[in-house]
Parts: sequence; C-alpha cells; structure tokens
Amino acid sequence: MGRLSSGTLLGGSLRLRPELAQNAVKTIAVELGVSDVYVAAEGIIRLAVSNMASAIREISIERGEDPRRFVLVAFGGAGPMHGCEVAQHRGLSRVIVPLHPGNFSALGLLASDLRHEFLRSYLAPMDEADLDFVGRTLGQMGDEGRHLLTAEGALRSDMEIHTALELRYQSQAHQLGVEVDPRRLTRDALVAKFQQLYYETWSYRPDTTAVQIVNLRVTAIGKAPQLKLVTPNPTGGQSGVADALKEIRAVHFDDCFHDTPVYERLKLPLQARLPGPAIIDDEGATTVVPPAWEAEVHTTGHLFLQQK
Repeated sequence: MGRLSSGTLLGGSLRLRPELAQNAVKTIAVELGVSDVYVAAEGIIRLAVSNMASAIREISIERGEDPRRFVLVAFGGAGPMHGCEVAQHRGLSRVIVPLHPGNFSALGLLASDLRHEFLRSYLAPMDEADLDFVGRTLGQMGDEGRHLLTAEGALRSDMEIHTALELRYQSQAHQLGVEVDPRRLTRDALVAKFQQLYYETWSYRPDTTAVQIVNLRVTAIGKAPQLKLVTPNPTGGQSGVADALKEIRAVHFDDCFHDTPVYERLKLPLQARLPGPAIIDDEGATTVVPPAWEAEVHTTGHLFLQQK
C-alpha cells in the first residue's frame, strides 16, 4: 500500500521487500476471486481496523461510555499506522500520537512507580475476628513491602504503604476493599465504613449486618522520579516543514493512489500543520494521516490528529 518507508525499520537495518508482500496478498486475492491485489490489501487492513475498533467497543460502549467523547491515544509500532481509521470506525474525531510512540510502553514501565501487592486470606465473621492479629499481620506485610522496596533502591521518603481489608456480606461472592489503619481497628468503624462503601458502589444495602473479612491486602509503592522529556526541534511554525520532507510517494487510500508527502518526525517544527494524506516516519513507528485528516505538531512534541 506504500505506507511503510523502505529504509526506516530498525533504524534502516531492516529493508522491506514489497514484492514478497505483493505475492502473499495476490495468493489471498486469487482465493477470494478478487482481481486487484490492492483491493485485497485494503480489505485486509479494514478487517484489522474493525477488530481493533471492536476492542474499543468493549471498554467504552459496553461499559456505558460514549467513545465519541474521548480522544484515542495511538502508540506502539503499529498503533499510529491505524489510529485515524480505528478512531473513524468508532466515531472519534481526534487522535494523539505521543513522542517516541514505538517505545511508549517501555517508557511507561521506566516511569511507573515500583509496586508490590500482598494478599493473605483471613476468612472470619467480623464479630469473631481477632482484630489484634489482623493488625499485626497487616503491619508485618507492610514491613515486607518496605524491605522489598529498599532492596530495589527506593528511598524511605518515597514509599507509600496502603493497607486494606477485603470485606463482604456473608453468603455473597464478591468483596470490597476497605482502606484501614492497622493500628486502629474497631468492629463498629469497619462495619460502618464497609456499609457506606457498599452503598456507594451498588446503590443499595441488603437486609443484613453480617459482615465477613475475606482477605488482608497491602500495597507497597515506591514513587518513581519525575521524567523530563526533551521536546525535539523546538522551532515553531510552517517555515521548517520543507526541511522535514523526505520524499513524495504514491500511497494507496480509498481505492486509489495519492501522491503523499513523507516527513521525518524529529525534524518537524512545533505547531506545524500537515494536511492529509501524509506519512510521518519515526524511529520506531509510522504515523499515517489519511486524506480526510490533518496533523499538528503540538508544543509538547506530540502529534495531534484531527478529522477535517
């Protein structure tokens, strides 16, 4: 389809061989009785886009949210290639492609807090529970979390320890986590806090006060240092767009080829606007801007894509 540049994969060390892709898709086209290999290729992409859009439906419409109220963040190696088409399929009109999209997950891992979860079963009716034992056990679990965080290099001042009891009404199958102070556990306060949380979660209270402890939970967090990202090419405006242009390439959109400018992302000036169709090459990803979309390089360096 012409969307991938031949010399950008793996920093130019991996070269595309389009003839192999054409032969593969041609085989599929023949099986389907399709005479045009590009029609078959476009059908493959539409099927992939439909599958991705269905995944968005599961986390939005099926949870009572209207996806049109949201912005799609497209990252990874292939996300920016299909972001606009997936968004359009679900009725969204805006897409953000962050800086370094191919490394976005790895960056998130490095920027995320250290986190350890501890869970211990303690099944007992609230009226019979040994709250002194519960408090001591929660304290020991917290000490275990601090020890692990210290071994990983976290400073004591950057640690957070969250303790909770997972409670439920007797004979129910689901429990709710109630945050507690392990040094101050009283039955009446725990029951009242659980009943309030239960009502806030489910909008009703059952006709029972028989509360049961199910699990003791501790979360130990070591706060990660704040990342400072350097914005590339801090100049602004349209004047530098020509310097970022790599080539004009025939790219297939909507059943025909379009002469499409291909840009090097790190050379694009801030606040530059790029009407679609356009291709934006990154070190670890390719952003495809279809004909009905346009791209803007935000002052943060992120790409903001908007349907025209």
